[in-house]
Amino acid sequence: MDRRWLRRCLAGATRHLGHERLGWLGPYLRHPRLWHLGRRTVALGSAIGICFGILVPIGQIPLAAMAAIACRANLPTAILATFITNGFTYLPIYALAYWLGCVLTGGQALSLPLDLGSIAGLGDTVARVWRTPQPWISLGLPLAVGIVVLSVIAAVVTYVVVLGSLSLRVRRAWTRRGTRNT
Repeated sequence: MDRRWLRRCLAGATRHLGHERLGWLGPYLRHPRLWHLGRRTVALGSAIGICFGILVPIGQIPLAAMAAIACRANLPTAILATFITNGFTYLPIYALAYWLGCVLTGGQALSLPLDLGSIAGLGDTVARVWRTPQPWISLGLPLAVGIVVLSVIAAVVTYVVVLGSLSLRVRRAWTRRGTRNT
């Protein structure tokens, strides 16, 4: 991605901050670090977005934006990183969180007798689960613990990886610049 193109897009986004409906947000959104493409601001914005993307299933974009504003992280990166959870990734992420929660709390993982061989078998499984409230109750604590732990771990790993990769990119650019001038 061309850095100049990205800067033009961000300049266009900041131009809309003077809109009459967004005027009350102006003092909060005009801070230069919210739009700066620095290593630390982008890494922090990515970590915030990943954390809220996993932690909060609904309303993650406004929460990530508020956290990015409070922490002076890159706002567009925080918003974009929340899209780690979408229709394709919800199930694997929450299954991993549930497994992690079961491991941490010492709970036994829920096992449902699934009969996916036919539509009638699937209907019987759904009816069995619907009639017994115990499986849904046993999901609560392991899932909650797993989501919190997974979101914190993913945020820390994201911060380290993004900061490291951007620092490596800067070092390579300086090395190329030094070999070009000699």
